[in-house]
Amino acid sequence: LWRPICESRTCETAGVEAHWCTCLDWKNAMETPEEKELSEKVTLAIVEAFNEETKAERKICAELKLKSIEYAKKLVPNDNVLAYKNVKDKDGFVPDLTGHTKAAFAHYQVKFDTTPGGAIYEATVLYDMKKNSVEMDLRSVSHVNKYGDKPHCIIDRNYFLATYCVCYDKIEESG
Repeated sequence: LWRPICESRTCETAGVEAHWCTCLDWKNAMETPEEKELSEKVTLAIVEAFNEETKAERKICAELKLKSIEYAKKLVPNDNVLAYKNVKDKDGFVPDLTGHTKAAFAHYQVKFDTTPGGAIYEATVLYDMKKNSVEMDLRSVSHVNKYGDKPHCIIDRNYFLATYCVCYDKIEESG
């Protein structure tokens, strides 16, 4: 409680998960054509990561393609955080909100379906706006609908890949 606080402290350095950080706001990431395009780019990067994981098993696991995006939200610094420049008084209680800081990153939460197999996934990834890159932890991706025996061909070989694998003999049944 009495230790000094770094002036550049963020939710991350304070140990606060991005989802609970009050400096960040969830916003619809599908409102404008530009946002839709970026959300699709982020989602395609996730599907590409799935395919990269199953690449060594391509003889038994079909390559996935993005079918549709059900929703996309982005977690970005709220407007007051971006407008903060300094303080106007010596006590630090009156903020100077004339700054024009641009966000450098956003967490994207997307829900989407893939084909073949009709899998529905939810994933949260970090999009770095400066690097134009997507960072993700595939272990945190959720396959939210049941996949039954569609990945039967990989279960005994690599259980982790079952989340992203649709065996070729199950494609006709699943559409």
